[in-house]
Amino acid sequence: MIRGIAYRRHQRDKRRKKAKVIIKDAWQLYRDDPNDPHLQWLIDRLSDNMAICSCYMCGNPRKYCNEVTRQEIRSGGELNETFST
Repeated sequence: MIRGIAYRRHQRDKRRKKAKVIIKDAWQLYRDDPNDPHLQWLIDRLSDNMAICSCYMCGNPRKYCNEVTRQEIRSGGELNETFST
């Protein structure tokens, strides 16, 4: 199935709507003016990539703290054994 321009625009609008909710509720940076250029920039940036934070608390625990990942904890350490051999 080939998706068209209308589908991609719809998906982009959904991402922008979700980004606006995140900015309003989680970050509490929402301004009353919907035409504010800074707000539009934040919405576009967040909707393009929802993972804009790269701090050690949000990143991969293996990279920053030398800990096992959540997937490895769930699997019981089976992934470490398969990759180490």
